[in-house]
Amino acid sequence: MDLILQVAIVLVFLYDIIVKYKLNHKLKYEKYLVFFAFLILLNGFSNGMSSALYTKGYVQGLLNYGFIFVLCLYILNTINTREELKNILWMTRFNIILLFVFAFFETNIQGIERAGDIVNPNYLSQMSIILLLFFIFSTENKFGLVSFLFYVLSTYTIILTGSKSGLMALMIIIGSILLFNIRSKKIIMFSYYTFWGIFLFYMGVILSTANYEYGLLRFFVKPEDTSRVMLWQYTYYEFLKHPIMGELYNTFRAPWGTIKLVTHNDYLRLAVELGITSIVLLFAFGRKQVKLLLHYNNRDSLFLYSLIMVTLSYSLSHNNINNPMFWLALVIPSLKVFSLDNANLGKGDENNV
Repeated sequence: MDLILQVAIVLVFLYDIIVKYKLNHKLKYEKYLVFFAFLILLNGFSNGMSSALYTKGYVQGLLNYGFIFVLCLYILNTINTREELKNILWMTRFNIILLFVFAFFETNIQGIERAGDIVNPNYLSQMSIILLLFFIFSTENKFGLVSFLFYVLSTYTIILTGSKSGLMALMIIIGSILLFNIRSKKIIMFSYYTFWGIFLFYMGVILSTANYEYGLLRFFVKPEDTSRVMLWQYTYYEFLKHPIMGELYNTFRAPWGTIKLVTHNDYLRLAVELGITSIVLLFAFGRKQVKLLLHYNNRDSLFLYSLIMVTLSYSLSHNNINNPMFWLALVIPSLKVFSLDNANLGKGDENNV
């Protein structure tokens, strides 16, 4: 049923894009999305397309990315005014509010440790962060007391869950606000490079240490969290077997006793399934979008920069690569409406945001 629904939505989107909007958005803005699509297809051919096509995981992954690609293409080609963008953002915020309220009350009734996708502490903190971002940076916030209530509830929930990812995301928001107050393009770009540098150092420490009691690892990981470390180390050793083209997209699972687990790390997942090229593409995609943001007005730049960095930070210990929100966070800065706004603003000081 999900497959039929996805295909139906894709066909409707494609019809609108090709017939109604005639692909008015130049393909250069979607080149990274196209590169990823090409890499997934090449990955299938390199692993034997005949066997890949009969691999359920690969087919599901291919269709899922196709759905995300067309969705992003649709948004880039149909949103051309500030009013259209505002409507999309309000719809997204309303959806996040509903999920947040449902998860918040269910969590407080059932208990934070209750299993499930929605009330999982990390996913609840992720919804709380996105909700907090929407309310902090909303250009027109007319809720007054309701807005303040959501500020408090979101922050409280992030702390309540005890999610390290949520607390890290909260620090990223605070850091982003400070960075944009400095108003230096070079420093903001440096912060993006710093994120990737810290990530490489962090993963290097984890992947090169056999025992958490020795070396730097004991400063990063508690004894009860070593299961995830072992999962990442196994994934890394599998990546070394096929570092260029990867194994097969959307099929990797690490054995854990009698079950198989996902990587809980998008970067390792991309590396083991699509090869090192996918990580380089993701880095370049994010870099391009951050550079675009530096030409927009402050409020939009701050919101989108925070959203991009929060999205990338959650991928350090979760699997979000199949979630449309992951890609939309990277795609939104390419919308024409921002370029039009920038053209109206005129040229400013190159050293300022």
